[in-house]
This record gives sequence, structure tokens and C-alpha cells, in this order.
Amino acid sequence: MKVIRRILTVLGLAIPLGFLGITISAATPNLSAKLLSVDQMPTGWAVNNSPISSAKDCVNTLLLPKGIRRTASAGEYFDDDGNIPTFEEKLATFSGSASYAFDKVISSANACKNFTAGGHKFTMGQMSFTHYGNQSAAYTVSGDIQGESIGEDFLVVREGNVIAAFAEADLQPVSTDLSQFEGFVAKALAKLSRTIRTR
Repeated sequence: MKVIRRILTVLGLAIPLGFLGITISAATPNLSAKLLSVDQMPTGWAVNNSPISSAKDCVNTLLLPKGIRRTASAGEYFDDDGNIPTFEEKLATFSGSASYAFDKVISSANACKNFTAGGHKFTMGQMSFTHYGNQSAAYTVSGDIQGESIGEDFLVVREGNVIAAFAEADLQPVSTDLSQFEGFVAKALAKLSRTIRTR
């Protein structure tokens, strides 16, 4: 169980973090209300309140692209009964064009081929995946933590003026269940698209 908790802390939070410290004003959307809730997850899944990683590697800072200001953000992290697989959803808005913000995020993601998180080495690359929203790009991450092979699939989507990032992590060779991941993403984007404006 200690290894699994370590995996949850290191890799389950491996995508866009640093969402704390953003002040949401009346002019910015309440992104927290647009996140998936635990009652939308399968039976046995729960909110994981593990400490958020403060790592500054290229994946953990993905939704903090240089040269553009983030105006609002929110996120939620779920696990399957305290174990893996895990699923994470992050939402953010930026000053200026959302399309430009998406391009900056994807440029950073495309440049992130190898990184270290929590002292563990990971590789990342693009993957073929269903297109979502106005723009989307998908990636796969793999590495080893304490002798366990870990895989994570993640997707970055622009839906109107919101940039969303989703990730599901699991042990390999079991790897993530893409149909489950697509189901989570579809639910999350359905909830998000009901309340956003297009830009």
C-alpha cells in the first residue's frame, strides 16, 4: 500500500498543478462548479485529498505557460477506493485568446519528452486519441516508481474559453482503460460545455 500511495502522490498528480493561489473575481468563471463530482464517478471512487505536488517539471507546470496570465483555475483528483487507477481534472482560463493559450500549453507539452518528478524519471509522447472540444491533444506518460511500471494518459482540451486537462494513471502492463478515460472526459466536457461561452 505504501508503494501505491507513493504512486498516487508522484504520478497521479503529474499533470497540470499549481492551481492554488488564484483569486476568482466576479469577472472570472466559477470553475469549481464545472468540475466532475464524486457522484459522477463509478462506485468505489472517491476524492483523493493527497498533498498537491509542488514539482516544477514540464508536466506539473503545463497549465502555467510562460508569457500568458492564468485568470482562474480549479481541479479535482479521484482514485479507485484509495488505490489506482486515478483520474484528475484541471480547468483554467487565461487572459487573451483561449486558442492562443491552448497553443502555448501544447507547445510546452510537445517539448516535454523526458522529465523527473519526485526523483523518478518519466518519458512522454503524443498519442492518437478521440478529438474533443474546439481543440485537443493527447499524450502518454510512462515510468517506474519503486519497481512498478506506471502509465498515464492525459488529454488537453480547449472548450470555449476554458483549457481543460484530464489524466488517468494506472499500473502497466494493465495500463489505463481508454474507454473508461474517454467516458470520464465525455462526462466532464458535457458538464463544462453547458455553462461556458465560446471565444
